Amino acid sequence: MFVRAVYYREKKTVHYFDENGAETLYIGGSFAWRMNNPGNMAKPGKRVVHDVIGYAQRTSDPKSLFLIFKDRAAGERERMKLMREVYGKSTISEMMHRYAPPHENDTAGYIAFICKRANVKADDVVGKLSEKQFNDVVAAIGKHEGYAPGKIVELGKPAKAELRDVAQQPIANQPVQVKSGEHVLDTKTNRLGELPPLYPDLFKLDLSFYHAAMADQPEKIGMLAPSAFSSDVTFVAPYFVLQSQPKVHETKHPERPSVHVVRAGQTLSKIAAMYPGLTAEAIARENNLKDVNKIFERQHLRLPGGSATAPAAATPPAAPAKPAAPPP
Repeated sequence: MFVRAVYYREKKTVHYFDENGAETLYIGGSFAWRMNNPGNMAKPGKRVVHDVIGYAQRTSDPKSLFLIFKDRAAGERERMKLMREVYGKSTISEMMHRYAPPHENDTAGYIAFICKRANVKADDVVGKLSEKQFNDVVAAIGKHEGYAPGKIVELGKPAKAELRDVAQQPIANQPVQVKSGEHVLDTKTNRLGELPPLYPDLFKLDLSFYHAAMADQPEKIGMLAPSAFSSDVTFVAPYFVLQSQPKVHETKHPERPSVHVVRAGQTLSKIAAMYPGLTAEAIARENNLKDVNKIFERQHLRLPGGSATAPAAATPPAAPAKPAAPPP
């Protein structure tokens, strides 16, 4: 059962949310179909209408709001209730002048259509119509309003993926590519390191994630099967897998980290000076860097070699290379 709905006027789409968190799109078709609103009922003033889960602004006028119902049956039920309770003492002509006013509709043509289709007269009182006549009038209004089905896309439950560095800090505002088969989605993390919601039900193949900060060499974050999105996931850098090396000699020194996260103002020379035995050229080779002057803040650099001491505490000498640029 749908419990909430949001309307995207420019895309002619209603985004429905059900009680279990699954989401569905109603795309295209007639306005009445998208809204589950066979009579195109507008938002009333004080009158209470049941089973409404959202509103749709049909035109550029922010006051032009129409009702979105939880399903078509609810919309049909409320439309019939409206005609009996609100327009029961009105003639068909009086009802239609209020229901579809002349400043927005061809009201005279609308009335003529109803009378011909339902075999009634414009001065017939709605509350005095026979059951068949009433149902025929309801059907005629529905026909005139239009109820052409469009496309239904079941998104399923959304899943959240976020990126964090080795210090558990969000990798914010970074370009990410999501690939599944031949489909490629270019997106971006927000300030919390979160990707936009992903809908596993839309994918049949595994999803591969790439950190695309460097267009010529995207860094693979990981790969997941759609079934793995039963809960939210967090990718923690380093994203690549390092093969373990056998220890030749025991050492009491702390091991060199496998990855260095570039900080603002750092250059390859400054980074190399932090790790005894490393050179800027060795780091560049390990990471296939074509230009040693192009590194970025929060970029993850693999450090070559096995065990070594932790970063040196001494201040490294200045280097002529350009400092790390902010993430593009």
